[in-house]
Amino acid sequence: MRLLTAYTLQATGAGHGFVLKMETAMDPKATTWIPLGVFTTMTAAPDQDKQTFTDLLRYVRWNVTLTNISLAMFSLSGVARNP
Repeated sequence: MRLLTAYTLQATGAGHGFVLKMETAMDPKATTWIPLGVFTTMTAAPDQDKQTFTDLLRYVRWNVTLTNISLAMFSLSGVARNP
C-alpha cells in the first residue's frame, strides 16, 4: 500500500491539480516504464489518498504532473514485498 499526503499546494490559476502516477520497470534506464496506477487528483491541502499497486517489477518510480501549481509539498510512503 502507498500513502500520498499533500501538505501544501499553491495554485496559480483555475483548473489547478496535483497528479502522482506510479510506474515500474525491470531496468532503471528503461525508455518505457509500465504504468501501475494513479493517485486521486489533489486540488487542495491537506489531503491524503491510499492506493494499492500490484505486479511491481524490480524498480518503481513516481511521476508528478502539476497543473497551475507553483509549489507542492508532499510525502509518499509505502512498503513493497514479495508475496
